[in-house]
Amino acid sequence: MPIIRLDGAAVEYRQDGGGPDLLLLHSLLTEMSVFDLVVPPLARRHRVTRLNLPGFGASSPVALNSGAEHADHVARVMDALSLPSTVDVFGNGFGAFVALELAIGHGARIGRLLAADTAPGFPEAGKAPFRAMAERVRAGGVGAILDTAIGRMFPASFQAAHPEIVATRKAALARVDAECFARACLALAMLDLGPRLSGIRNPTLVLCGALDQTTPPALAREVASAISGAVYRDIEGCGHCPMLEQPEALVSMIETFVSESGKRMAEAFRLRVNGRDCEVSADPNTPLLYILRNDLKLKGTRFGCGDGQCGACKVLFDGHPVQSCDTPLWSVPGHEITTIEGIGTESQLHPVQQAFIDEQAIQCGYCVDGIIMAAVALLEREKDPSDEQIVAVLDRNLCRCGTHMRILRAIRSAARAMRQSSKA
Repeated sequence: MPIIRLDGAAVEYRQDGGGPDLLLLHSLLTEMSVFDLVVPPLARRHRVTRLNLPGFGASSPVALNSGAEHADHVARVMDALSLPSTVDVFGNGFGAFVALELAIGHGARIGRLLAADTAPGFPEAGKAPFRAMAERVRAGGVGAILDTAIGRMFPASFQAAHPEIVATRKAALARVDAECFARACLALAMLDLGPRLSGIRNPTLVLCGALDQTTPPALAREVASAISGAVYRDIEGCGHCPMLEQPEALVSMIETFVSESGKRMAEAFRLRVNGRDCEVSADPNTPLLYILRNDLKLKGTRFGCGDGQCGACKVLFDGHPVQSCDTPLWSVPGHEITTIEGIGTESQLHPVQQAFIDEQAIQCGYCVDGIIMAAVALLEREKDPSDEQIVAVLDRNLCRCGTHMRILRAIRSAARAMRQSSKA
C-alpha cells in the first residue's frame, strides 16, 4: 500500500476509482481492509480514499489522546493527499467519532458527513468496557482482547455463519499497536460530543446497525437529532460493522444520500463581495470560485488547478488570502470577500496593480491576479516586508512565465508607495 509521511510518521492509505472524493475511516476494532467489499462499487462513482489510523496496519504509532486529536491528524493527512474541501467523509465506530470531530473542528474542510454506529458519548456503564480493554491491552497486548472485540463487533449469529471473517478480523486486530489501541479506548471513554454536535453544518447521514450493542440505535439517533437537518437510517440485520455484515445495503444508503442531498441542497445565501451585498442560490458545497465567476461574473478570479495548489483563484476572506476553489459557499456568509475587481478602479489602480505595470511583472497574466491579491494582503499587515516574507507568502502561487524577480521588485515598489502615501 502507498505510504505518505507526516512529521516523520508513516501513514498508510489507498485510493481507488475516480469522481467526487469520498474518505473512509475505519473503527477501533478494524483497519482499512475492512472496506474491501464496499470500495469496488463505491469507486464506480467516486475517488475513494481509505487510510489506516496511527498504529493500525503500516501506519506509524502516534500519541493521540482524544477524538479531536485524531481528527486533527486526519485533517493533516487530507492536506498531504490534496483532498479537496468537498470530500465526503464516512466513518464507522471510532472512525465515525473521528469524522464527527472533523466536522466540528474542520467543518469547512469537508463536504458531507456520513457517520455509522456512533453516539454523542457513552453512559458510565458504557465507558467501563473501554477502560477495561485499555488496561488489558497495556498488560497483555491486543491479543488479550480479541474475543471481546469480536463480540462487540458482530452479533453471535454472524460469527457462527462467517468464521472466516472472524478469523481475518482477529488476525488484523492482533497486529495493531497496543498503546495506540489503549489510547483510543480511553479517548472513547472520555468522549462527550453532545454539547458540540449542534455546531455541525455539513449535510449529515447517521446510520446504525439495528443489532448494534456497542453503539445502540438509540444513541445514534441522539447524534442525528442534535445535528440540524441530519438524516437517520437503521441498517437492518446488522451489528457494528456494516461494511462486512451488510455491504450492499451500506453502499446503497451512501449513494442514495449523496445523490438526494445533492438535489435538495440548493439554498439561498447572502454574501458580501467587494463591499456590496448579493444573494445567490446554490449547493452549499459549491466552491466560492464558481460562484464568483459564474453567478457574480467576476472573471478576474481564475480557475487554475481546482485543487488549492496554484493560487490563481486567490481572494481575500476578511482580509486573509484564501484559495477560492476549495472554499465552500456555506462558509462564506457573514464574511467579507474581496476579489481583484474590488481593490482598485480603472482610474485609480491599487498601488500593487500599478507597480506590476510599472515593473512589467505581468506576462501571460493568468496567474497574476492571485499573486496581486496575496501581495495586497501581505502589505496590509507588513508595511516593509523582507524578500523572505514576500517569497513565503507567494510560495503557493505558481507562475510559469519566469518573471519572479520582477514580481519581487513590483511588491517592494508597491510597499514603498504605500508607506509614502500613509505619511502624506
